[in-house]
Amino acid sequence: MSVILAATALANMNGNFSPQHVNNWSVEIHGLSSRASGPILNGSDSLTFSLARGFLPTIGADDVEIPFGNESVHVAGRVRYEGGTLEIRDYVDVDIQGVLADWYSVVYGGIRGVWGAVGVPKAYKRNADLLLAAPDGSSGRQWSLEGLWPVQMNFGNLDMASSEQVLVAVSMRYDRAQYMGNNPSVRG
Repeated sequence: MSVILAATALANMNGNFSPQHVNNWSVEIHGLSSRASGPILNGSDSLTFSLARGFLPTIGADDVEIPFGNESVHVAGRVRYEGGTLEIRDYVDVDIQGVLADWYSVVYGGIRGVWGAVGVPKAYKRNADLLLAAPDGSSGRQWSLEGLWPVQMNFGNLDMASSEQVLVAVSMRYDRAQYMGNNPSVRG
């Protein structure tokens, strides 16, 4: 028996095919600590930023051609995980820029005088979870990102004619993404 995907069957009163919304999600970054994050983390080992925009993983495989005689066949080669950008809201009373500057300083050094293990992957790569919640917060989906780190940070734009909030754009890379499926503990 096939599944009906006609408009009359989508998001009906039986509860089938309710769409996943792009505004019910969060990112938890594990093991992110800095001198600025002490008061923010409050003893926790994970940090969930206030986000404006984000990304879901983009995964692809290289196409490897194997020519033989007058023909070719194609097989999958290396897997590629594309990076993405998180837009993080900045706040006056919480030093979000300080947390991000400390993290970036461990990758490349110098922004806040944090030198330590600059350029050592175990010092800057973190694991993170992308959590997508149902509109009522009843359940959600989870992606786990391994080896997440900031490639580039844009600490925002300033404009005297605007009252918009400062957004910090962080371009991220990660080594692997794994879809963990539906996770009933995810809450919106």
